[in-house]
Amino acid sequence: MKLFAKVENICAAALILAFFLPWVSIGGLFTIPGYKIPDIVQALSGLGSSLAEMGNETGQASQGTPAVTYAIYGLYLIPLLAVYFLVRAGTGKSTKGVGLAAGLLPVAAFAFVFLKGGMGALKVLGFGAFLTIASAIGLLLYVTGVVKARETAGVGAQ
Repeated sequence: MKLFAKVENICAAALILAFFLPWVSIGGLFTIPGYKIPDIVQALSGLGSSLAEMGNETGQASQGTPAVTYAIYGLYLIPLLAVYFLVRAGTGKSTKGVGLAAGLLPVAAFAFVFLKGGMGALKVLGFGAFLTIASAIGLLLYVTGVVKARETAGVGAQ
């Protein structure tokens, strides 16, 4: 396939693959792939809201689920944007805009995690998280032209 002869296309494919690999590893016992993170955050938020209501002595209603809990569903945009990037690349259309979005979203999401969790966040990141960041940065470098694109002798290149 000529599609995977360009490094930026390989980076986009890696973003898709990484979404199904472990992003969070807790003590090596539990791993959570990227696609399950929004559901787990939603479930934990619901549990936290229920516990808060049980401990609410005033009888007032709790404030509900925070907006960040719903915003985390934006993580699903990472593989969707990468697929869209590959579709546009396969049809010969411009990929710069979608490439920027596909690269910036994971970088922004992980920057948010580091701002909230500090260096301790590195301890729980799994292989998929590191592959996502590396692929996103690679995609950004090639799409912005910082690194010049060149054909690789990759899979299916002739």
